[in-house]
Amino acid sequence: MSSLSLPAFFRSGLKDFISYSPLLFFFILFRLIFTLNSLAFIHLWYWRIWWFDLLMHLLGGFWITLIFLYFLYGSNKYYFSIKSVFLWAIFISLAIGGIWEIFEISFDQFLAAQFGFRSPDILSLGWRDTLSDLLFDFLGGLLTAFYFLNRKKNLFFSLKSIKLF
Repeated sequence: MSSLSLPAFFRSGLKDFISYSPLLFFFILFRLIFTLNSLAFIHLWYWRIWWFDLLMHLLGGFWITLIFLYFLYGSNKYYFSIKSVFLWAIFISLAIGGIWEIFEISFDQFLAAQFGFRSPDILSLGWRDTLSDLLFDFLGGLLTAFYFLNRKKNLFFSLKSIKLF
């Protein structure tokens, strides 16, 4: 009789689960991000915990890039280079992150108008936040590229399909 420890489950069971059902994994990761975001607004974590916004951008960059790479390369029909995976990961994380930042700045402007803040005050704080958010979106995309390429077993694609350059 062998016993399965919790860390062993996370090493083998989670890996098998992700390999078996990547779309369910994407949904669970989305729910985690959604739940953390909801709790952050309820408990004011974005304002009380200085690094929480950065964590959320890292997770969001990871999640959106992972979905994109899965749909782009997950069919096993296309050969791709390591360089193309990194370029797509960087592009998609910065593009989606940039769109999200436009939404955030617009929302900040709306709140500033509602509560009577002067717009330049909000924008001067917003640019530092925007740049750090984009940096962490980018880092999330890079983590996804490393994760995607460093899988030893078949996660979304066969390692035989990778051409180095």
